[in-house]
Amino acid sequence: MGRAQRQCQVYRQSLQQASALLQDHFSEENGQARGLRERIETLSRREVQVTLPDLAPALKALQAYVQQQETPESAAPAEPAADEQEAQRT
Repeated sequence: MGRAQRQCQVYRQSLQQASALLQDHFSEENGQARGLRERIETLSRREVQVTLPDLAPALKALQAYVQQQETPESAAPAEPAADEQEAQRT
């Protein structure tokens, strides 16, 4: 089950819990509670969809960066070591 689907289930369960709490602790005659129950019912009928962003460009950039960092320094022109420089002077 995908993350988005789990989040949708959690959302629906939360609405059900809120509705149950209102029913258990508030009278049907309480106008504010009745209004809130109606709003929860409206929300529960709505289709919830989560659109996840396309991470492919970011992944490619990260892979290129990692590859660049892993490239051995010997591939780049290196300066001679201090001992080699001293040997060349004599």
